[in-house]
Amino acid sequence: MLLQLSERHKEDVAFLLQLTPEILGEFCHIAVDFLQHGANRKVFSSAAKKLRVEPGVVERAVNGLAFLLSEGARLNLSDMDFSDSLLTLTFSEESKKTLTSFHMEHRATTRAILAERQPDLPHYTDLEWKLEVQVLIVVGLRVVEVLTRWAAGKSMSSTTSPASICPQVRDRRYRYVRSSWILLTIRITPAPQSFLLQADVANLRHLGTELEDALKELRKAHARRIMRNIK
Repeated sequence: MLLQLSERHKEDVAFLLQLTPEILGEFCHIAVDFLQHGANRKVFSSAAKKLRVEPGVVERAVNGLAFLLSEGARLNLSDMDFSDSLLTLTFSEESKKTLTSFHMEHRATTRAILAERQPDLPHYTDLEWKLEVQVLIVVGLRVVEVLTRWAAGKSMSSTTSPASICPQVRDRRYRYVRSSWILLTIRITPAPQSFLLQADVANLRHLGTELEDALKELRKAHARRIMRNIK
């Protein structure tokens, strides 16, 4: 796998092509510091003064180099793939060796920096559903008994009748109200949290279908290839 570089990115790093491998190595350290701590205007101005260019030129070069190193680390590129990705940038052989060597030596550190800077988004952990059925057995105009049963783990594609939940209501007049409850558990640092949600049966069945379709998509070759690239 090779890096896909835009024309704008190539323009940003064009300034680096004229630098010696030693100075390019210093820019690599500045780029990693930029990823970890953000832009340091004083460093940019100092480097620009030594190289006799505008600070904006240095800043764009650092931004482009930071993107190059971060993408290489994120995709976990090998030394060969990273070196081949530099072919379109027309670096000299010595400069390519400097960049590739820096990438391999600092790849783990850069990946750790990227992981720390990612937003702490909730992660799905578990989902449970329960179907609550209240059965009112009616004799004449009087409600003589109220039964509550929980049906957990039943297939939502099948019809659940009061008689199947409670045999006592068979051959009697009844009316019942169904309400569905979803227990959603997600992982939010530092510990998982659970949320109890209510939904009607139709939406609960639709949710189950969508989740099953999502699991099927994860088994496809395209999805597995994407998962390998974002690890």
